[in-house]
Amino acid sequence: MSGIVGSRLNIRGSGIVGSIGTDGQVLTSSGAGQEMVFEDAAGGGKILQVVTATTTTNANVSTSTYTDTTLTADITPSATSSTIFVCCQQTNLNSGAANAKLGYRLLRDSTEVWKSGGTTGGVNVGLYMDSPTLSGVNHGQIHSIQLVDSPSSTSALTYKTQMLNGNNTTGYCGTQNNHSDGVTAGYITLLEIDGS
Repeated sequence: MSGIVGSRLNIRGSGIVGSIGTDGQVLTSSGAGQEMVFEDAAGGGKILQVVTATTTTNANVSTSTYTDTTLTADITPSATSSTIFVCCQQTNLNSGAANAKLGYRLLRDSTEVWKSGGTTGGVNVGLYMDSPTLSGVNHGQIHSIQLVDSPSSTSALTYKTQMLNGNNTTGYCGTQNNHSDGVTAGYITLLEIDGS
């Protein structure tokens, strides 16, 4: 055969192409001045699975101890090289008195992977909700987290959010509250990303 396949792309391995490919492989260079070869396509970056969860259960926290908000989702990575993209959103409020301070964090099992602010509340990321002269008021805002976590695990993992009230002497911090506009749902999405 004298065409392209029979000469320049010799599938018998004696010409410029140095190997016979198999299903799913790609033709690529094996180096400067070297023959072309068939190899597996580069991995990484693919979405391997998606897990979503939502909650409308009201959660009020009046203590300075981090407490579950009822927003949680489980995922089991398929490889230790995978990363997990976490995206969650909740509406947070303080109510009942002035000067409630919201602290907010994300856990993977018992490991803290993100935090807005320590035991004094989230003042360093704009989560300080303050009404110094009013009591019995509501301050609400939508709070979201997006991050890439590297758990290096193939075990089942639980991601969840927690809150605290850094000023636990007055008021409470709440989420998914049932006020006059109804319940506001919290959402969490976990994406396993191929890290190979």
